Amino acid sequence: MSENGAPEKKFLSITYKIRFEPHKEKSFTVYLDWEALDILQKPRGSLPEWTELTFHKCPNCLLEESLHQSCPIAVNLIELIDFFKDFVSYDEVDVWVETEKRTYSKRTSLQNAASSLMGIYMVSSGCPILNKMRPMVLTHLPFQSWEETSYRFITMYLFVQYILYRNGRKPDWELKKFTDFYHEIELVNQGFAKRLNAIRFPQGDVSTSAVNILNATGSMASMTIEDDDLEYWNKMILAHWDK
Repeated sequence: MSENGAPEKKFLSITYKIRFEPHKEKSFTVYLDWEALDILQKPRGSLPEWTELTFHKCPNCLLEESLHQSCPIAVNLIELIDFFKDFVSYDEVDVWVETEKRTYSKRTSLQNAASSLMGIYMVSSGCPILNKMRPMVLTHLPFQSWEETSYRFITMYLFVQYILYRNGRKPDWELKKFTDFYHEIELVNQGFAKRLNAIRFPQGDVSTSAVNILNATGSMASMTIEDDDLEYWNKMILAHWDK
């Protein structure tokens, strides 16, 4: 980032504008490197204690404490969590999401808006486990339903297998490792929720609720595969492709 906070190289930007009432609005813009989809960070001074890697560290964290003093997700979420700490999950807000290609808008609960926004940060901050979900950031879909989440999650996983196959790796065409893949993500979501719970904000519960929503909607994709619950997709797809 340059001194004035503007990115110096090719980047993607996603802006969330949240309006609480006619005269109160807050905007968050995420800048992402075009190639790696890394968040382009602003320079920071001292960091709060709750961002330390050892502070309620996720049980499956792959980062070495000798090399990483802070949790990369926590560092990038400081501004959001500090802002949301005084609000309640079910506060109703109007939200506009602006990307290069289109704009989305919705009236929804603050926890849903925060969940959609935090999802970008969590997969683009440098967590070795959540990094694997970065293809979904390029096609970011705000406020997605669990059906949309399941479809996008599973199709992303299959597309990854195709890329692995094209590069001489062994693909998981039958999705046998999909539930294991999501279980690792689930452990990170649960671990980060515990980190947020430990901060003990006196009023707001928005950030913790937002992470729990991410975890719950993602779990539906895992359950779809684990329970072999593909009846809807079987009917719809085979009606047009089984010729």
